[in-house]
Amino acid sequence: MAPSSRDGSAHLSHRFQKIVCTPEERPIDLGTAQAVVLGMGRIGRRAYDQLADDYQFNVIGVDNSEFRVENLQSRGYNVLEADASDAEFWKRLKDDQDVELVVLAMPSHGVNVEAYHYALEAKSECAFAAVAQYVDEYRELKALGIDKVINVYDGAGETLAEHAYDAFINMKRKDAAR
Repeated sequence: MAPSSRDGSAHLSHRFQKIVCTPEERPIDLGTAQAVVLGMGRIGRRAYDQLADDYQFNVIGVDNSEFRVENLQSRGYNVLEADASDAEFWKRLKDDQDVELVVLAMPSHGVNVEAYHYALEAKSECAFAAVAQYVDEYRELKALGIDKVINVYDGAGETLAEHAYDAFINMKRKDAAR
């Protein structure tokens, strides 16, 4: 039998003890982010930058590498350390999030597919974009219902062409200035 005081205060103090969550149990708050980029390697970082700079999205990145997260945070990126392919990550998201776009930019196709299923369950009312390395991966992602799928090599070619054109324009400007 639990000890109690004459006025019952010991019983009440036990009843109102603060419940402490471990970091792995706390709800995840994405703040006012409109877009979430899953995987903050080179491709994810470029997607983050373009969404923030060119389209004025409020973006948050998610990556499972502590080193990468710390490095990006020190450079001003809004990024959190988490495993987007873990169902618990999606279960811990707060319900009142403003996310309208999820970008799957993780290096593993299987991980992107897994994260998509969890994200779709948690955020069914948003757009999804993903990166694929091979044709069969591209087809699978499209068949799953992902709104926009980009082949890594096609995207790299487009980006290379953009940069090549910029170099060409800069060269022409220098020639014209002489």
